[in-house]
Amino acid sequence: MGRSVSVPGDAFCTAYIHLEPCEDEYYAQEQWDDFIEDLRGLIAHRYPSFETEDRWAGRETQVILENLNAAVAVCEYCGLVSVSLVSRPHPLAQTWCRGIEKGFLDLINSSFGGLRKIGTGSNGEAYFQQI
Repeated sequence: MGRSVSVPGDAFCTAYIHLEPCEDEYYAQEQWDDFIEDLRGLIAHRYPSFETEDRWAGRETQVILENLNAAVAVCEYCGLVSVSLVSRPHPLAQTWCRGIEKGFLDLINSSFGGLRKIGTGSNGEAYFQQI
């Protein structure tokens, strides 16, 4: 069975990005760390209530930012990255996420060249289109 990048089950919205893989393991980690720092800075600049976080939520999901209403979670699989806005489980948080959803997605997509998920095959493989 095929698979794709993980997305938290409780994600409010998700942007997808393709990162070119780096063959050298040392530089691949450095490239990933730089990407995470760039992503944190970009989102925190636009939404200053987010504070830096660095924890794992499950085996594949890294939480990189949090505030009282939401968390930003990142997953990667074979160069495909999901950046998800995960709402806290209360109505005010969901309203807040609904208010920033379009701007959040536009920010990620315009900064990193986003992808749109267009479907999932019966084998679990996901299909994407360049935005």
